[in-house]
Amino acid sequence: MPQAGADQLFQKYFNKTASAAEEEELFRLLHYELDEVAVQALLENAYKDFEPSVSPFPEESRGKMLANIRQSLHLRPVKRGIVRRVWVRVAAVAALVAALAVGYQLWDRNTKPAGTPVQLLIPALCLAGNQPPSLWLMAEGSV
Repeated sequence: MPQAGADQLFQKYFNKTASAAEEEELFRLLHYELDEVAVQALLENAYKDFEPSVSPFPEESRGKMLANIRQSLHLRPVKRGIVRRVWVRVAAVAALVAALAVGYQLWDRNTKPAGTPVQLLIPALCLAGNQPPSLWLMAEGSV
């Protein structure tokens, strides 16, 4: 059974106690004799059995290490509030300018008489006899 032998060889390889011949035998089994399902089962078994022996960061020195890292980086507080306030003020000014422009256009439209200056000038010229009446009809769009 190559699976049982592979389990033992893989455990030795994982614990770093396998000899060169055992490593070659393990790689030969993995490459030629074991299918993907067997290799997956082998890795799952190794994962289930794994228990870290020593933590890389001891509990008593974690806080001190973090304090040293922060001190070495010279971390400064981020001033995002100031930039945000500036953009809010710019947006408020832009909205105020837009509202004033719309208000002026509405007010200006209501204070002007209807018609364009050319349309207002043609009837006056027609009444004075300077232009023929057909010009008024052409400007009005009815001819």
